[in-house]
Amino acid sequence: MNKSLKILITMTLALLLTGNAFADSVSITVNGRILPSPCTTINDGNPGVLVPFGDLQINSFSIPGGNGSDWINFTIPVSGCPAGTNNVVVTFSGTMDPTDSMRWKNTAGGTAATNISIDLLNPPSTRITNGTSITVPITAGTAIIPLRTHLFSALGSPMPGAVATVIVATFTYQ
Repeated sequence: MNKSLKILITMTLALLLTGNAFADSVSITVNGRILPSPCTTINDGNPGVLVPFGDLQINSFSIPGGNGSDWINFTIPVSGCPAGTNNVVVTFSGTMDPTDSMRWKNTAGGTAATNISIDLLNPPSTRITNGTSITVPITAGTAIIPLRTHLFSALGSPMPGAVATVIVATFTYQ
């Protein structure tokens, strides 16, 4: 009996030790990113920015590459930015004018003015086109995005009509 017990214990230990010899291991990787919190209010809570040009005389646009309309300055305020959020990045998207690829297309419906495009700049002179991003620092929980726009005719000889375009500004935070 003693001999049988020794054999049983030896075999049990051998099986237990052999099981560990064939064990596999696996690594568990945990990853992610902690992102800055977004600011709470864009454009004072208004869903859009309207830049009114009013009625303009066609002779301001008759010379190809002429001076066009006066520039209109405007801003998009961003507020309610929490501590740790240091910059706001604004990326612009929309439809560029096919005959003037540095300016936005007049997409007014109905009787749209022809040969008119829209300039958009980050002052003093950084041109904003489709896909352009600008970074503005946040100070005391607030950032002001300065912009300026005017109407322009690269080809001259425009036809009268409405002028409108929609440029989407997408905000991300750093």
